[in-house]
Amino acid sequence: MHEYKLQRERANKAEMQAAHHKLVFYRIAVTLGVVILILLLLLHRIRVHKQKLTEELKATQWMRMEETLKRKEAEVALAHEQEKLKQQEIDRLNKSVAYYRQLNAITLPSLLRKRNSQGALHLTEEEWDIIQQNADTCFEGFTRRLKECYPQLTEEELRFCCLVKMDLPMSLLSEIYHIAKGSISRRKMRLKEKMHIENSSFDEFITAF
Repeated sequence: MHEYKLQRERANKAEMQAAHHKLVFYRIAVTLGVVILILLLLLHRIRVHKQKLTEELKATQWMRMEETLKRKEAEVALAHEQEKLKQQEIDRLNKSVAYYRQLNAITLPSLLRKRNSQGALHLTEEEWDIIQQNADTCFEGFTRRLKECYPQLTEEELRFCCLVKMDLPMSLLSEIYHIAKGSISRRKMRLKEKMHIENSSFDEFITAF
C-alpha cells in the first residue's frame, strides 16, 4: 500500500508537471501569438502610414507641379503682355516719328519763308509759341517735362532745346540765332554742362528725352 501510494504520488506529480509544462507551453504559445499579432498590427500600421505618406508626397508633388505650371503660364502671359506693350510702344513711337517728320516738313518751309530781304530769319513770339506747342504735341509735353527735370533752364534755352529736339540742321539753327555754326556747337556744350549731361552728346540726350 505504501509503494502504491508512492507510485500514485509519483504519477500525480508527473501529471501535474505535464499539466504545468502544457500550461507553460500554452502561455508561451499565447504570448508568441499575441506578440506576432502585435507585430503584424504594427507592420500593418507602418504600411498604412507609409502608403499615406506616399500618397501625401504624390499629392504635394502634384500640387507643386500645378503651381509651377501656373507660374510658368503666368510668366508666359506676362511676357506676352510685355511684348504687346513693347509693340504698342514701338507703334506709338513710329507714329510719333511719322508725325514728327510731317511736322518738320511743314515747319521748315514755314521758317524759311520768314527770311527777310537780307536772308536773315526773325521769328516772332507767336511763331516761337507754335514751335513749342508742336514739340509738346509731338513729344508728349517735351517742354513741360524738361522744365520739371531742369528748372534752371531759361525760356530761351527751352526754345533752343525744342529746335534741337525737332532735329533742325545746324545751318538753320545758325540762321535762326544769327551766329556761326561753331557758336551753335558751343551753345550746346554750355547747355550740356548746365544740365549735367554725361555719357552722351547734347543732341543724343535731347533726342532720347
